[in-house]
Amino acid sequence: MLLRLFACAASFEPCADAEPLEDDARLPIYTIVLALYQEAAVVRQLTRAIDRLDYPVLCS
Repeated sequence: MLLRLFACAASFEPCADAEPLEDDARLPIYTIVLALYQEAAVVRQLTRAIDRLDYPVLCS
């Protein structure tokens, strides 16, 4: 339990050592696989949510 609390508290620290990215070409490419079975009602909403993903998450 203490380890989880420490990890949670540490995640709120700003990451000052993160270097800004100069170009997106150096980023790794990820593939997102979505398993859809009888999900016709939410496909449009799901694809919009995937499009809004902010990658990479940059520290501010």
